[in-house]
Amino acid sequence: MQITNNGAVNLFDVEINVPAELSQHVTLHDSGPVAKLPAGKTFTARGWTTQKTMGPSGPAQFELTLTAHLDDGTSFSQSVYFDTVG
Repeated sequence: MQITNNGAVNLFDVEINVPAELSQHVTLHDSGPVAKLPAGKTFTARGWTTQKTMGPSGPAQFELTLTAHLDDGTSFSQSVYFDTVG
């Protein structure tokens, strides 16, 4: 997955967090922390889900939370929607 900073300011210590209820279905690698994500730039995190076409699986759509802080130390958090099917 790719995360792009579409904002006008740099983000620091950026992390993608998997909520406990999804931890058995979503696994991320290289999900942070990213020391600095400049405005307009992208970072990539590898991951996988248990989404399958047959048999029990995790959800096909879900939200993960991205956390960071701004240059002045202000906390930043945003939910990011993912659709593994389309």
